[in-house]
Amino acid sequence: MTKEDLKIFTKIPRIHTERLELREITTSDLADVNEYATDPEVSRYLLWSPHRDTTHTKLYLNNIRAKYKRAEFYDWGVVYGGKMIGTCGFTAFDISNNSAEIGYVLNRRFWGMGIGYEAARAVMKFGFDRLGLERIEVRFMTDNLASEALAKRCGMKREGTLRRAILAKGEYRDIGICSILRNEYHEEI
Repeated sequence: MTKEDLKIFTKIPRIHTERLELREITTSDLADVNEYATDPEVSRYLLWSPHRDTTHTKLYLNNIRAKYKRAEFYDWGVVYGGKMIGTCGFTAFDISNNSAEIGYVLNRRFWGMGIGYEAARAVMKFGFDRLGLERIEVRFMTDNLASEALAKRCGMKREGTLRRAILAKGEYRDIGICSILRNEYHEEI
């Protein structure tokens, strides 16, 4: 994978799964994004705090749009039943080592329905099959048991814990890491 390969995200490809559409996030998603981004429980284990209001969400969406144009944002909007209910995508790439980190966030109303799994597996497939990645990992605050369970359900293995690795919302947090390698992913399917 090269930096050139990331230019695909300037016009992010649509991905379809059995129940979901993963597509570019647009400013028309304002109400849907605001619905989950203002929920403190949704951002509890994330680096960002809940959005204060629709103005905050609008600025966020405008920032995303600018980053798409520069191939600096790698998340898809997760659409279920015509509603944009969250995001899933790559949070970081390590080009020299052909690896990436994925992340996901969903509207709380849609937790426990297997949607996170379905979206994450679609992003993993894109990473391994379209981008030719060798490794994909997930990092999560260790008390976020649901995120670790999702990573393991996706076929990832727990590698360990980075102790007090991130200062989030005024508190140092331990970060767990799970990963899957290309050959492990292809052995599963």
